[in-house]
Amino acid sequence: MVLFVDDELGVLSSLRRLFAREPYLVSLVSSGKEALKLLATLEEVAVIISDQRMPEMGGTEFLTLSRELAPDAVRMLITGYSDFQATIDAMNSGGATRYISKPWDDNELLQSVRDAVEEYARKKAAKAELSLLQERLELQRQNQEEKLRLQTAELERQLLEAQQDVQHQQGSYRMLIGALAGLIDLRVPTSRRHAANTSFLAVAVATALDLPPHETEDIQMAALLHDIGKNALSDDVLDAPPESMTETQLSLYRAHSVIGQSMIETVADLKPIGRLVRHHHECFDGSGFPDGLAGSAIPLGAAIVCLANAVDTEMGFQAGLAAIEKVLVKLAGRVGTEFDPELFQYISAPALKLYGN
Repeated sequence: MVLFVDDELGVLSSLRRLFAREPYLVSLVSSGKEALKLLATLEEVAVIISDQRMPEMGGTEFLTLSRELAPDAVRMLITGYSDFQATIDAMNSGGATRYISKPWDDNELLQSVRDAVEEYARKKAAKAELSLLQERLELQRQNQEEKLRLQTAELERQLLEAQQDVQHQQGSYRMLIGALAGLIDLRVPTSRRHAANTSFLAVAVATALDLPPHETEDIQMAALLHDIGKNALSDDVLDAPPESMTETQLSLYRAHSVIGQSMIETVADLKPIGRLVRHHHECFDGSGFPDGLAGSAIPLGAAIVCLANAVDTEMGFQAGLAAIEKVLVKLAGRVGTEFDPELFQYISAPALKLYGN
């Protein structure tokens, strides 16, 4: 359905005639209050188009309130050239994605609404696909480990394809990354939300460093996905303690960061994240893997993920608030060799917040 809201009955009549031959339902109401009552009874509203200047409730206020009743609808504003500030307000708080100037061009208005209807349809299809994928992940959690291992590659492919479909929809991108990170918990049940914990710690350090938002977001995503390459490892490698691994097992284990980079970089936009995943086991003194980078040659985001990963891994062997200081003291002995000394000072506060309850 397409909903038009305008207090001028002549305008509504013109819109009714203009859209009479369009292949979707059109509803026309004369006030924001009436439109809100109607929205409360409807399940599917693809497009909401409101006049800006209306008595009692203006277009900006109406569009803002309509977001709770029809969150997925594409919102548009009809406004005069003199209402520039109101247009900006409608886009900021009302969620309007475009505006139409009065008097409008009929062909332009028709095409704008058609495009908005198609955008809504794509959004709904993407959400349905995402929901289906999440259901599949839950089913995989209940299956035998061997079956899960065989299906992991297919799930990753489908998740990446779904990401391409929803990358323009706000919020869906993060949901997909979370679902992909969840594959690690499926593959390694003992991870105890390791990806989520590592991400929390890494973001806390990045925030303390006052890094730009886009860098912080890349670090957050890299922390969520840093162990995704472990899905390609066999059980005997995953189950073996690092200190008792054979040379062959150790070589395979050390390949997981490179495998993770390869998985992630199948999506072009994720290449910066893939680079951080590759280097999250590099050490400050150059003794890490896979490339033996040292000092400032290690990407800052990778060094942060390395530190956050180590904190949460060590906390997995501890319990309670008293364990925090023990872990920090233990990790302090690895500062200057494994960890960047400049970063370690930022880890105690987020650790307390995450594990102190």
